[in-house]
Amino acid sequence: MTHNEKSGVAHFVARDDADCLAMIRELISFLPSNNLDDPPRRVTSDPATRRDESLNTLVPLDPQRPYDIKDAIHSIVDDGYFFEVHEHYAKNLVVGLARLDGRPVGIVGNQPAFLAGVLDINASVKGARFVRFCDAFNIPLITFEDVPGFLPGTQQEFGGIIKHGAKLLFAFAEATVPKITIITRKAYGGAYCVMASKHIRTDANFAWPTAEIAVMSPNFATASPILSSPPNAVTLTLSSSLPTVAPASSPLSAPWKTSATPTPARNTATSRFRKSLSS
Repeated sequence: MTHNEKSGVAHFVARDDADCLAMIRELISFLPSNNLDDPPRRVTSDPATRRDESLNTLVPLDPQRPYDIKDAIHSIVDDGYFFEVHEHYAKNLVVGLARLDGRPVGIVGNQPAFLAGVLDINASVKGARFVRFCDAFNIPLITFEDVPGFLPGTQQEFGGIIKHGAKLLFAFAEATVPKITIITRKAYGGAYCVMASKHIRTDANFAWPTAEIAVMSPNFATASPILSSPPNAVTLTLSSSLPTVAPASSPLSAPWKTSATPTPARNTATSRFRKSLSS
């Protein structure tokens, strides 16, 4: 399981040879014969107009409570069948294949039940590879978005989260297949843009009543000390030398500050200017 969970080299794990061959057949059933054909369509008994009332209560009203995005996927796709890819790697992002009205579709979704569905390096690479795979074989993409942002921390920064996160953004932006995005809850910051947003040419974007589209969490934004305290005043000291700008009542000494005593006037023009101000 090392390459399934840690490195991400392996996409599937099988119990034995028979199970492996069955998964290969199932994977191929979603794919066209070549990259110029359309994916094969299957006859389905699942009506396209079917409604599932459980979706109305799937997303908790409390934004801090997790839920399983796979429950939404199983409720929406044909016959509740979802063929997951990379199941054991980067579990904060779910990818896989399913069918709608008998037609194959690629599913990409944030997983709030694992790391709150954040995007990190592994999830970004996992999603980007799958999106490009679907685009190569003319498989439409459906994205379920519930992302609070990118995972913070020096480990992610030093590992290049910006360049790896850009791979997912580029993959979605470059894909020419039909793309639909459903925002189920959180859509915050730059991660919102990356997850097949309207800004990168997704064909249709839908928001559930529980959707929150913002720069950051409202609770975090209102608790910010930047918003809760007034900005520091700025004083400007005039002298015959260069003007000095420093924060008012600052307890720290700034290396660019001049002496507390203004430099005396050194020429007649400056003296006349100051005399005119005093009068």
